[in-house]
Amino acid sequence: MNQTLLRRASRLFGLQTSYQNVFNETVWASDAVLTRTLQDLTRTKITSNDDLKRLVMNRLQQPWRDVVPSTLVAWGGRGLRFRLYADHEFLKSLAISAQAADGATGQALANKATHPLAFTATLIRNSERGSIFEIAIETSLPLGYHVVSVKNPQQAHEIYCICPPEKLETPKHLKQTEGPFIPLYALRTGTEIGMGSLRELKKIAGKLHQEGNSWIATL
Repeated sequence: MNQTLLRRASRLFGLQTSYQNVFNETVWASDAVLTRTLQDLTRTKITSNDDLKRLVMNRLQQPWRDVVPSTLVAWGGRGLRFRLYADHEFLKSLAISAQAADGATGQALANKATHPLAFTATLIRNSERGSIFEIAIETSLPLGYHVVSVKNPQQAHEIYCICPPEKLETPKHLKQTEGPFIPLYALRTGTEIGMGSLRELKKIAGKLHQEGNSWIATL
């Protein structure tokens, strides 16, 4: 298979094809590893350049099918931006709103009010399929989980938006308390697969609490 095509397909799906090692040398991922990972990500059998070309074409067309991204993160609830793939007619009657969502399911909470969001739209470029706009939300969102609706009278699309705090403050009840810093790789029990995991952390948490620790910090 064509190596350039394979690496282009990999990058389109977010795969890193190389890295710089400690000697400042470029280390390239092997074709076999990239092919296997791409197959796992896309659930597609890749045996030829034609398979890769179809993957690339499909990936390039995906934003036009989706219109908006499925998930976004806005730190502190501010600076929410995304690209809209549509035509000018869609933009003319566009309305954007947000509703609090359940963080576990990603579904909007029916008992919560829907709030309109002020926004600006900037044309990025025109193409044969339509136009690409950058939408900048001017309204700040509360911390938490939200479903952002992007709609006009003809169609509607939803974005799952996560608004985490930019900085965590120490809860008052944890001040003047103590706890250990334990990166997961330090938790070796002999039963894990090569390095520690959250399972090992859960096992040790009870014992640490009995010894007077109120919290555990990890990576």
